[in-house]
Amino acid sequence: MGRASHFRSLSLQLAPLDAAWIWGDGANSQLCSTPSLQLEVQVEPGGRVFSIADAGACRAWSESYVGWVMASENVQVFNDLNFDTEVLQSDKAVLVDFTASWCGPCRQLAPIIDQLAEELGAEAKVGKLDIDESPLTAGKFGVRGVPTVMVFRNGQRADQHVGLTTKAKLLALVRGS
Repeated sequence: MGRASHFRSLSLQLAPLDAAWIWGDGANSQLCSTPSLQLEVQVEPGGRVFSIADAGACRAWSESYVGWVMASENVQVFNDLNFDTEVLQSDKAVLVDFTASWCGPCRQLAPIIDQLAEELGAEAKVGKLDIDESPLTAGKFGVRGVPTVMVFRNGQRADQHVGLTTKAKLLALVRGS
């Protein structure tokens, strides 16, 4: 694993009842929610999580994890618990990227989704839903392949595209043109 020298390492120790969810792009990382643990995380430039090693009490975690960081801070994270509130009850259009960490085309689409989130700003919500972490919502909307991008308006699916696509196509879906 000679490539490890290209990674940024982070070490975290969290107090009981604190929460941490680690993600970043190699230049920075952010915290969000998990139980008390001490972790060492290596994030490669471009967002690939190289390893997460548990040095603490949470032995249920594997010793290393490899995956991809799939979103910037501008992209919301949707799941089975918040989908109704954040998407179906939204007062503006919502673009949802149904994705999976193991999906190559999803990783190719990720920078486009990030650009859309920044460009659309307050015009529309942009977010991702991991189909493996939220199978109920993915099943409810008939997602059979990833990436699948759906646009919701007034609580209803207004449009969708399955597979890798362009920023222009996704903008047209959101704007209804």
